[in-house]
Amino acid sequence: MAINVVYLSDSNSSDSAIMRGLHGGKCIIHEINNISESIKRISQLVTEYSVNNVMVVADVQAGGFVLLALLNDAGIRLSNTMFFNSISDDIQSVIRAIQMHVKDYLIQDDPPSHRELRSRMMVEEMIAKQALNIVQPYSSTSVPVIFTAGASKETATVARASETAAPAQKRDIVWDPETHFIYYGNDQMLHLSPTEGKVFGLLYMNRKNVVYTEKIVKQCLGLSGVDRKTGTKLLRPHVMRLRRKLNHHSMLAGRIINVRTTGYMFA
Repeated sequence: MAINVVYLSDSNSSDSAIMRGLHGGKCIIHEINNISESIKRISQLVTEYSVNNVMVVADVQAGGFVLLALLNDAGIRLSNTMFFNSISDDIQSVIRAIQMHVKDYLIQDDPPSHRELRSRMMVEEMIAKQALNIVQPYSSTSVPVIFTAGASKETATVARASETAAPAQKRDIVWDPETHFIYYGNDQMLHLSPTEGKVFGLLYMNRKNVVYTEKIVKQCLGLSGVDRKTGTKLLRPHVMRLRRKLNHHSMLAGRIINVRTTGYMFA
């Protein structure tokens, strides 16, 4: 069954990188530039298919938060949501997205390849869940484990086996920098975006030690000569999104600690 994506953008100015990713995921895209039409189309699609077959991509400037609030008021709670913000230092919108359980949040400063990858992977995740007959109801207290059609054969085998096999022995955290997967617990896994993966990998490899903000900005964002105050401002949205993902998993929650005026540490 095809995945339907409703993309709410401002005057049809859809982000080209996100659009490439959606097209790469082979989904049906409905581009709409007003909230009322978006709600009408989403309602039709949910009725015809289900919430598990509908994904919403929305520009913050086009009214993404209003759309999501109105959908929630109407009893339509979608777990597959992606927001794009052309204002990179809009911290309040990042916080609001976390509070409203937006699944993925992209900003203009994210590399185009990152935006393309994240949108394609969300579609591929939905397709994979259909193939495995996984129904993911909306939950405000959990984030689903992500395994995509682009994941390795070994990863897919672990995912399928975990549904039927006896619980495996609990293991510590294992970080795979190539695929950006965190493996932990009883064969559980969590996928990170490329930037989130760089930040997590650097902190994890230096766990129990403080990593200076300047070093994180240089190695993870590719920016040199940035002072600590500016670096903190640039880094904060990425750390917030990473924490948001980790905090939904008990073994990973609260592990990234902010060392005031210095940097971050993985405890």
